[in-house]
Amino acid sequence: MGAATHNVTYVTLDCLAYALPFLPLVTRGVLIAKFPAVRDEILNEDEQQRGIYRTHLLTFVAISAAALAALAVADAALRSGLQWALYYLSISFFSWMCALQYVAYKAKRWEDQIVDALNDVGMLSFFSAVVAVLVATHTAIAPIIAGIAVFVWALDHAYRIYLDWTHHRKLTENIDQREHEMSKDKKDQGLIPLPDSLQKVPLDPLRKFPAEYVTCPKHGTTYPRGSACPDCANE
Repeated sequence: MGAATHNVTYVTLDCLAYALPFLPLVTRGVLIAKFPAVRDEILNEDEQQRGIYRTHLLTFVAISAAALAALAVADAALRSGLQWALYYLSISFFSWMCALQYVAYKAKRWEDQIVDALNDVGMLSFFSAVVAVLVATHTAIAPIIAGIAVFVWALDHAYRIYLDWTHHRKLTENIDQREHEMSKDKKDQGLIPLPDSLQKVPLDPLRKFPAEYVTCPKHGTTYPRGSACPDCANE
């Protein structure tokens, strides 16, 4: 019984270790799903920041590639158990490389979040690789370094998620406010918003745009602007 429990625990920890680098995909995915009203908005040039992203990502790709090559050689020569570090560095390298490639194509807000998620995956994997190297070398300060690395990454990630969350929420509130003001203006002009089933009406061949509807103040009947109220005509 004890051996079986130990095996289950070991397998569970292994699964968590394998899945750890992909945690940012979950947090960024929640952010994208939470604000559907703004995720398809087109970013302006200041928000895209393609040049800044390329500079940072190129640096990260170069560092992770060099570290991956060095660890691969060291592990082959010394057999020092660096498989976990190699795994995390591989994830880090490919994540940053994918983010670098995707920067050239991102245009919408959800695409910007994908690039940020890939960058976060690369950074978390790189921190994890450093901790894995220290653990493999049986360094006494490995737990301290691991705790510092986890704290620094978690604090940075949580703060940037908070900033993006606040920004997306303000954008959503601005959209809701504009829609409310437009609806109020229509009501003030005597216009009634039509349900979705009546929005796609045939175009008037003479005017080339859908007719506007007004409400009779006496009978409350809705009829196209420019025509007479049917109830008033029948009186």
